[in-house]
Parts: sequence; structure tokens; C-alpha cells
Amino acid sequence: MWWYLASAGKLAFDKPVKVHPDATEEFDFRQELGDSIRTIKLSRKTTNGAGAEFTVVMRQAPPQAHNQHPDVSALAESISLTSSDIGLLSKSSASLVPQVMSISTTRHLLVPLTTVKALNAAAVQRDSLLKQLQLVDEKSYGLYLFTEDPEGEKYQYQARFFSPGMSGENPAAGSVVGLLSKYLFEHDYLDTSSGQDNIKVRQTLLLR
Repeated sequence: MWWYLASAGKLAFDKPVKVHPDATEEFDFRQELGDSIRTIKLSRKTTNGAGAEFTVVMRQAPPQAHNQHPDVSALAESISLTSSDIGLLSKSSASLVPQVMSISTTRHLLVPLTTVKALNAAAVQRDSLLKQLQLVDEKSYGLYLFTEDPEGEKYQYQARFFSPGMSGENPAAGSVVGLLSKYLFEHDYLDTSSGQDNIKVRQTLLLR
């Protein structure tokens, strides 16, 4: 969302909080999530002939793990897939399962898929989505589908996001990536032997 707002000229860039020697400008914005207000740090670097490049940094509240979906077959059918399309193998060889994750008031069902083909084939209808979200967690209000990106480097994923409150698919859901990081960590899918790890996510490459 913040990249769109910046590139579409929807933000006020008249008062940078800092300007670097390479002319990169830093700006602070505020985002309200539930009863909390978060600072969004946005950097803008203008290159001659290439337009502006934006970097967005946000610090989220600690993510929390909640219920796992009790009926994978019904969930798969509701998004026009089969149960064999759902899951990824972790380092412990246990298959990752659909689970609700939250940050502050953001509460979504994360669903791992086996292939990009399955990700692109998923078709979500509002009523079916509402039923599945109510089945797993009455407070959840979004569906985040993801899979490993075969064309990317290690820990790179492709994803799609849907919510019953939206008229269509959300092309960018940056806050949910924080949930994905926690989800992968909880299921022993990341290498944190050095004390940290990174993931990359490309979202909605095939927007209907």
C-alpha cells in the first residue's frame, strides 16, 4: 500500500526528516492499526531519467500464532483446489498447514500451497471465504495464499491475498509478510542459526 501511495503521488513529501549525501530523503508517516499507531519510515531516492525509488520500513507488533484450520479438504475445495495442493515440507519433513496468525488487530489465515500453478489456479468467492474463516477463527478476516518461488533464491515466495471486505484481490499486503515470517519461523522453515534470516515475497503476479 505504501509503495502505491508514494508512487501515485498520494503522500506529502515536502518535509523530509533527513537528507543523505546521495540525495536520498527520509520521511516519517503514521499508520493506525486498531488501537495502535505505527511509524512508517519511507525513503525516496530520485535518479536522473529513472524516476524515484522508494523504500518502506515498518516495525510491527510481535506476531502471534492461533488456530490451525480443522478441515483442509473443505478449505481446498472452497478455493477451487484439492487437498494435495495445500502444504509445504519444512526442514523436519513435516508438512506446513493452514494457520491463523495475527499482529495487533490484523488476523489472517495463512495457507501454504505446493506449487505456483496451484497459487495461480486458486479462485476465491466471498461467501465461501467467509465460511472458512469463521470455521477456523471468528476474528480472522483475510486469506493469504503463498508458495515457494521456483524462479527465486532461497526463502523467496509468491503470494496472493483476499479479504471478504474487499471487492477483489489485494495486490499488495505488506503487513501480512510479517505474519508469514513468524509462521515460517514457528514451523522450523527458516535458518536462524546466525540469529536472523530474511525472506522475499512477490505478490499477485497474475492479477485477475
